[in-house]
Amino acid sequence: QQNSNLTEELPVLYEDVDGQLSFAAEAFGAPPDAVNLWIGDQRSATTFHKDHYENLYAVLRGKKVFHLLPPTDVYRMQLGLYPTAQYQHVQGALVPVLSQPASQVLWCPILPEPADADSARLQHPLYFDPSLPKPLRVEVGAGDVLYLPAMWWHYVQQQCDADEGLCVAVNYWYDMRFDSRYATYNLVAAMAEAAGLLPAMPEAADTDTSSREPASNDDSGDDSSSSSG
Repeated sequence: QQNSNLTEELPVLYEDVDGQLSFAAEAFGAPPDAVNLWIGDQRSATTFHKDHYENLYAVLRGKKVFHLLPPTDVYRMQLGLYPTAQYQHVQGALVPVLSQPASQVLWCPILPEPADADSARLQHPLYFDPSLPKPLRVEVGAGDVLYLPAMWWHYVQQQCDADEGLCVAVNYWYDMRFDSRYATYNLVAAMAEAAGLLPAMPEAADTDTSSREPASNDDSGDDSSSSSG
C-alpha cells in the first residue's frame, strides 16, 4: 500500500518518525496528505513515472538513487499503453496476472543505465539524445531529505545498508497546486500527442500517474511499480 501506509496500517512505527516536517508545512500551507514507509533491497527499482503530489523523501537506512527529468520532458519518455496486472501467488511463486476486467496504463520502458547502451540509444533516441539535457542523478543517503516537485519524472534505484541489507525510507506527500506548471505540462503533452510522440488515450483507459490528467488522491503515485519508494 502507498496511501499513507505508515499512518493507516503501521501506527506503532509512525510514532518513531516525525509526523510532518515543519518547514514543509509552512511552505505548502497544510499537513501531508499521506506518509508512506518504504523497505526494500537492491533488487527493487521503480520505473519512470510522475506523481501529482509534492514529495519530501527521507532516507533512514541505505541510499536511494533518483534519475530526474522535468514534467515538460514528457515527449522524451516514449510512453506507451500497456495492460495492467497484479502480482499473485501461483503455485508458490509470485507471478504477474493480467487485471480483470482488462485495463491499460501509460508506462515508460526506459532504463536510465541500460546494460546495452548502444541498443538503448537506438530504441529511445530522444531520451538519450546527446543534444538534450541529461537527467539529473541524485543520491539520497541516510539522514538526507529530497524535495521532489510534483509531476517530475523519476526513476528510483536503491543501495542497501551494509549492516542489515535493507534500504528504509519515509516519504511525505502534499497536495500540489494545479497552476501554470500543470497547464504548461498539458500543453507540451498535447503537442507531443499531436506529433505522434504520445499515444492517443482511449476513453476507457486507466492512465494511472503517467497520464496528463490527475488521478484521485488514492492513486498509486509514488514509485507505483515496486516497493523501492
